[in-house]
Amino acid sequence: MSGIFERVIEILIGGLDSETLADVSGLHLDFSVRSGEGIDTVATVSIFNLAESVLNKISTGGVIQVTAGHKSDNESREVFKGEITDVDPHPQGADTLYILTCTGATSNKFKVVSNVYDPSMSAFSIIEDLSKSIGMPIELDSETESASGLSNKQYAGGYTVYGSAMKTIRSICADVGLEVIVDDLSIRIFDSVKGDQSRILDINFESGLLKGLSLSKSSSNPGVPTYTCSSILFPEIRRGRRVHIDDGKMVGNFKVKTVEHKGSNYSNGFYSHMEVTEW
Repeated sequence: MSGIFERVIEILIGGLDSETLADVSGLHLDFSVRSGEGIDTVATVSIFNLAESVLNKISTGGVIQVTAGHKSDNESREVFKGEITDVDPHPQGADTLYILTCTGATSNKFKVVSNVYDPSMSAFSIIEDLSKSIGMPIELDSETESASGLSNKQYAGGYTVYGSAMKTIRSICADVGLEVIVDDLSIRIFDSVKGDQSRILDINFESGLLKGLSLSKSSSNPGVPTYTCSSILFPEIRRGRRVHIDDGKMVGNFKVKTVEHKGSNYSNGFYSHMEVTEW
């Protein structure tokens, strides 16, 4: 079990025009990434002693990618990708701590498009094209007929889009009984009845649960209680995803409302804290 906690962190940063991103993973650093329903994803990344050559690349508007996970399980995955909105230096003796404030790469999901698609194009091909305009990949639930349902669906008179690309993707998916969840990394499509089957993550004290379920103070609706819990850092815990939690007292499937990932390569902070509701 001890090997599961061996952490891996990679942070790449650069300017908008950078051909390659600078790998700053060898420096002392930590990060916090928070996302949730109805709120923008934000990240704070603190890095000691950035080189001048890197600082010259990361003025406001630069890009950042955060990958983290556990070496033994080969679970190093993207935690955050977005834009640097502020770089704040804090001298600390001979060192300088740079605090980077970042926002998630979600602005394109509101993109308005004007496209006409031929009748021969399948619904899946249309969605693929729209996802490219948004700049986000599609994830299809492998446990459903998502791919075949969309591939077999065609529009006899063709399909015209003038408006939100994301709303169009949701509408097309609804035509074949599929649901869409968008976070800062992908567009996830799955069966609206069966749920997000391929995304059920088992969380228990054996797999890395650190603190069991407790009723959240923000649980304002008695009919739909909100619970909090914490685990070792699981990058795949993302807002809207289904998780199966067993803390010895409560067992069940839950939907992630908010999640905060914290990681560090020089301190003990390496965990995921989440708010969930029963699925």
